[in-house]
Amino acid sequence: MSTWSPPAVVSWLVFIALAGCSNKLGAADTDGSGDPDTDVVDTDTGPIEDDADLDSFTESQGDCDDNDPTVYPGAPEECNGKDDDCDGKTDDDFDEDHDGVADCEDTCPIYVDVHATAGLQNGTITDPFLAIQDGIDAAAALNCSIIYVKAGDYEESVDFLGQDLLVQSVDGPVKTQIIGDGARSVVTFANAESIDAVLRGFRITEGGGAHGAGIYVNGADPLIEGNDFIDNRANSGDQQGGGVFLFDSDAVVRGNTFSFNDAGYGGLETGNDGGGMFVRGGAPQIDGNTFIGNTAGDGGAMWFARSDALVVSNLIVENEAYDQDPVKGGQGGGVDVQIGTSEFYFAGNLVLSNIASTHGGGVAVYEYADTEGDPWIVNNTFAWNVVTDTDYGSAFVGWSTTHSHVVNNIFYDNSGVAVWLNSTTFFAYNDLYANTTNLGGDQPGALSLNGNIATDPRFTNVTDDSDEHNDDWTLRSNSACRNAGDPTIFDLDGSRSDVGASGGAYAW
Repeated sequence: MSTWSPPAVVSWLVFIALAGCSNKLGAADTDGSGDPDTDVVDTDTGPIEDDADLDSFTESQGDCDDNDPTVYPGAPEECNGKDDDCDGKTDDDFDEDHDGVADCEDTCPIYVDVHATAGLQNGTITDPFLAIQDGIDAAAALNCSIIYVKAGDYEESVDFLGQDLLVQSVDGPVKTQIIGDGARSVVTFANAESIDAVLRGFRITEGGGAHGAGIYVNGADPLIEGNDFIDNRANSGDQQGGGVFLFDSDAVVRGNTFSFNDAGYGGLETGNDGGGMFVRGGAPQIDGNTFIGNTAGDGGAMWFARSDALVVSNLIVENEAYDQDPVKGGQGGGVDVQIGTSEFYFAGNLVLSNIASTHGGGVAVYEYADTEGDPWIVNNTFAWNVVTDTDYGSAFVGWSTTHSHVVNNIFYDNSGVAVWLNSTTFFAYNDLYANTTNLGGDQPGALSLNGNIATDPRFTNVTDDSDEHNDDWTLRSNSACRNAGDPTIFDLDGSRSDVGASGGAYAW
């Protein structure tokens, strides 16, 4: 019995019909347009509709400009005066100051880009200024207080000129440098700028001059935040403040890194102070910074005089103080407090592996004025500090007639005599352990008085491997330093303070 099959001509007609119904085969020009490739709607479901710009969206599918292939629903929005994503809004993602004008047309925020092709240079995102100072100079006329700086190396000195501006890098200090000329400060605040004057996210390097090679602040109160100060050198005159110089300032200096800055290391006793920072007067807040490898005659990391500074939660490591005076040179490898005040508060800091030639490898309280009061050294941890030429306190020295309150600190594994006390230092609730010699000076019995102890603090994980960043200085649950501090001082959880930098209100 034979099986019936359609004639060949019928099969061919069926194939032609199917081809004509498909808009994907690209063979039929069913709308007479002459361009079969743009037919996107099947003839049996509705009218043929062209995708004129070939972006796979038609007008009925939301394409708000079918003649522009970069415009379609969901396209990335650009700052170009177009509604790229067809949401009914033009440049809606580019209005930083929310004034209704897109940044590509707006002069606020002001943009700076050293790599931009020279054009109008009007501070817009499309025509940025080439130098930071150009943006600052134009800020008042443009009625704008925000300056964004693109990545690059900016070889210039910058002055805020009394304006409360936010000057911030877009890509952070690793990619954005302000490079000085080696003869003057890289950045200046000297015209009563307030806390609303902000410098954030730059690497500041190769500054010079007498005061504040990196940043010079005189009578102003800026916020200096998230910057890296590297290789700045106060190299003329008094040589004060390799990284930052603060005079009569209530500045906030927060979350910065100070590395290898210098203020007269190996020079004369007079001047040559504050490798990382010099502070005289005012009530600045110095919070959460890292000082590593800075050098000076006195105060390798920081130097203070007559200042009500709040110095909290900083890492102070491998800084060094040395000057040519054989008797009183090299004070405060980490920090030198000369003429402290009753409002000076140094708390929650880690002071590690610093070196001084004569006094206080970690911290020195060195000069006194009875009109100023007694500084506070509270809830810090001192370890591995050194004095090279004397025994005057590898970790801490209270010198001559100075007064200070030294409370709730841990002094651990410091070389030589760790703590040297004069007769007027109040020394209470401290732990001294594993130092070459725990205590020296005018209070030989102080360790047995006022709640002081000499016991293993039992840190969570600490090794003297020259890498202070891999250590955990918190206390184990069975540490004798837990809840052993001054009973009038409290931890953040409201309990009696632990001893060391992990206790108190500014716990590390």
